[in-house]
Amino acid sequence: MKTKLTVTGISAVVVVAIILIVVNLISVRVFGRLDLTEGGIYSLSQSSKDIVAGLDDRVTIKCYFSDDIPQPYNANARYLKDQLSEYKAYAGGNFSYVFIDPAREGREEEARAAGIPAVPIQTFSRDKLEIKQVYMGLVIQFEDRKEAIPIVQDASTLEYEISRAIRRLTSRKVPKVGFVTGHGEPTLEKELTYINQVLAEEYQLQSLNLRTINSVPADITTLFIIGPKQAYSDWEFYLIDQFLMRGGKVGILLDKVKADIQQAQAQPLDPGFDPFLEHFGIKVNADLVFDIENAKIGVQQSRGFFRMQTLKDYPFFPRVTNFSEDNLIVKDLESASFIFVSSLDTSRFLASGLNYDILARTSQKSGVAVPPYNIDVFRQWTAFDFNRQAVPLGVAVTGEFTSYFAGKSKPVMDTVLIDNLGAETIDTRLDQGSEGRLVVWGDADFVADAGLRDKSNLILFQNMTDWLSEDEGLISIRSKEVTARPLKTVDDSTRSLVKFLNIFLMPIVVVLFGVARWQIRRQKRRRQLI
Repeated sequence: MKTKLTVTGISAVVVVAIILIVVNLISVRVFGRLDLTEGGIYSLSQSSKDIVAGLDDRVTIKCYFSDDIPQPYNANARYLKDQLSEYKAYAGGNFSYVFIDPAREGREEEARAAGIPAVPIQTFSRDKLEIKQVYMGLVIQFEDRKEAIPIVQDASTLEYEISRAIRRLTSRKVPKVGFVTGHGEPTLEKELTYINQVLAEEYQLQSLNLRTINSVPADITTLFIIGPKQAYSDWEFYLIDQFLMRGGKVGILLDKVKADIQQAQAQPLDPGFDPFLEHFGIKVNADLVFDIENAKIGVQQSRGFFRMQTLKDYPFFPRVTNFSEDNLIVKDLESASFIFVSSLDTSRFLASGLNYDILARTSQKSGVAVPPYNIDVFRQWTAFDFNRQAVPLGVAVTGEFTSYFAGKSKPVMDTVLIDNLGAETIDTRLDQGSEGRLVVWGDADFVADAGLRDKSNLILFQNMTDWLSEDEGLISIRSKEVTARPLKTVDDSTRSLVKFLNIFLMPIVVVLFGVARWQIRRQKRRRQLI
C-alpha cells in the first residue's frame, strides 16, 4: 500500500512538471499578458492603439539587442517583444519589427551608425566582476525618416517613448506654442531650459513680445504666460483676448507673492491680471498656501562647533495628491510639488456661464497665509495652523468665452508698435469666441528649472500643453511614468495604534492559532479514547 502511494505521488509530480514545461513553451511562442498593475502600466493603452491603427504607411522597428544581456536588463528584450507584438496586432499590416544581435551577426557598425551604442554593464561571472558591452536600443523608421531610442532601461516608460516617436515621425504638421516675454517672465533659453528641451520634441516653440507685434501669429495654437513681474498694457491684454476669441488656447501661471526663502521675506506681487481674469470668473489670491503634506528642504543648523545640513519639512512647498478625476491634465497623476503657491477664488464660477474643473487641491490639513507673511524655515507650526482643507490651486476652463473688451473701446496700440510697424493690420475684432480652453495656476515657479527636479511637475506641464493644444493622445501614456506614492498623513493616535498592531497582532494570531490547534487535537484524542 505504501509503495502504491509513493508511485502515485511521483506520478503526480511528473505530470505537474510536464504541464508546467508545456505551458512555458507555449507562452514563449504565443503572445498574451495579464496586467494586474494599478493603471495598467504594462499594457498597451488605447492611445497607442489609435496611433498605430491610423498609420497610412509601414513603420519598421529594428531592435538592436544582445542575446546575453545580464540582469536586471535581460527581461527588457522579452517585454519589448511582447509590446511590439501588441503594436503589430493593432496596426493592420502597417507595422513590422526585427531583433538583431549586432555582435553575433557582425552588424555593430550598422548599430552605431543608427545611433545605438554599445553599453557597458557590470556582471558577476565565474566568481569575478566583469564589464560587458551589450546593445539594447531600437530604431523606428517611417518613410525616409527615422528616430532612435539608444538605450532601453525602464520598461515602464517604453510605451510612451515608442508611441511618441511613431507619432512624431508620422505627423504631417507640428503644432506651434508661444511663450510671452518682456515682463520679467522666465525665458526658454534660461529658466525654462527643461521645458524647452522636452516640448521641442513635440512642438515648435516661439518666444513672443506682445509689444512688438500687432497680432498673435495665426499658426500658434497655444499661448503661455508664465510668471510675469511687470504689468501688461491694455494693448497686450487685447492681443491675448482676441487670440482666445479666435479659438486659441491660453495657459496663465501667476506668482502673486514675491518670496525670498534665504531672507525669509515675502511681499505681494501684482502683475495686473486681476481684472482680465475676473472677467472669466477667475481670481488668483495674493496669499500663500501651506500644507502638512509638503516637500523637504535642506537647512543649515549648528551642532556645537559644527554646522550641518539637515532636511526639514517646509509647508510652503506643498506636495499635492488631490487631483481632479476627470480632467486629462491631472487624471492619472499621483503627485506634484508647488513652490509658494497661491489659492484660487472660486466664488465667481457659477455666474460666468463657463465650465470649470478644479485641477488640484491641497490636503485636508492645510492653510493660507496672508500679509504679513511669515515664511521662516524654522517657524514653529501648530495643529491649529492647518485649519483649511481642499484649497484650490489650479483650474481648467472651457466654454464659449466673451471678450473682456466687449462694449469697450479698442485699446490704442503701444507707441513702439506704431513707430515700428505703422498701419494696423490686426484681424477683425471679435466680441464673442467659439469653444475655447484656458488653464490658470496660482504658481509659476513649479515649471521653472528648479521646480522640475520633481519629474511629476514636468509631466504635469506636458499634459497641460497637450490638453490646451487639443493633442491629448499621449497624456494617458505619459502619466503612467509617475510612480510616487507618498504615505498618507495620520494623527499621532492612529500612528501609535498601527505601530502596536504591527508589533503585537501577528504574535497574538500565532498564539491563538496554536491554542486552537491544541484544543482540536485534544478533543480528537478524547474521542479516540472513548
